Amino acid sequence: MFTFPAQTFQDLIVKFVTVPNNFQMTVSYIAAGTHLTILTGEQAGYKRNWLNRHQVQRTTTNLQVGPVSSLTQKKSLKGTLSLPNEVVSFAEGAWQTFIDFAFDEPFFIKEVGSKPESSYICFDPMFDTNAHSQTRALDMIKLKFTVFNGL
Repeated sequence: MFTFPAQTFQDLIVKFVTVPNNFQMTVSYIAAGTHLTILTGEQAGYKRNWLNRHQVQRTTTNLQVGPVSSLTQKKSLKGTLSLPNEVVSFAEGAWQTFIDFAFDEPFFIKEVGSKPESSYICFDPMFDTNAHSQTRALDMIKLKFTVFNGL
């Protein structure tokens, strides 16, 4: 994922340059719009879905515990983003706008600003917002979603 400051234009031209020239490039999705920065970052233990694979493997073994057959199946990756200490103004403002958007369109998560490959597309969101246990000035926000990272 590549990001840039807001621009005003009528026509957007996207050019792809590969090195070497015979390298095949695949473009899965092109989107333009605004982004939402989560200032508090993600919670510890957050799955790095851009590094995971959409596969599960099951292996059958013989009596000597050696592998005799293997079955690999595709599966959807699931993600959960927990934001336990978000200010109420964020939960009531920008987060509500994001919820409205995410129900109509897929959204992207970019984990590392300097690594375009750390982004992935998310869909089928499930939102949950709760009051903080110690103060009414904070909210606990949780977002569950399905992930496609292209791997």
